[in-house]
Amino acid sequence: RPRLWLAANYTYYSGGETTLNGTPQHDRQDNSRGGFTLSFPVKRDQSVKLTWARGVSTRIGSNFDTMGMAWQWAWF
Repeated sequence: RPRLWLAANYTYYSGGETTLNGTPQHDRQDNSRGGFTLSFPVKRDQSVKLTWARGVSTRIGSNFDTMGMAWQWAWF
């Protein structure tokens, strides 16, 4: 179908460190996430987008799954 698409996503983020009473905690983030995005048309100028992502590697912080849904409308 026209305007139907699927994408694989990968994100890597690094940096930041906390301190406690002026002492570095050596807890720099170094994490990555992977997931998928699917967009499919509903009408000529509208579509629904579904997303899902999961932690691939988590050094510091929480490992979690995310899901999302969006309604997209193009006016041009």
